[in-house]
Amino acid sequence: MIEVNLDSVEPGTMVFNSARVPLGIVRVYRQMNGNGPHKEVRHLDNGKWSDRAAYRRSALYRRIQTETAGRVFIRKVSV
Repeated sequence: MIEVNLDSVEPGTMVFNSARVPLGIVRVYRQMNGNGPHKEVRHLDNGKWSDRAAYRRSALYRRIQTETAGRVFIRKVSV
């Protein structure tokens, strides 16, 4: 396992906590911004039907970011 910062992970990457439990896949979605251009917001897609709303996914992302100081783990993939 490789320790990385949650904000530096590429979208589409599965992240894990220190106990090797999967937290979810990092995704990016567009959020409306009034009359201005849209904002791209990162969130965690954990696959749970109850967490399908964007605000719940972004809240999960922010909670993990504050609890672990942004440190999560990714698996090393061999080519």
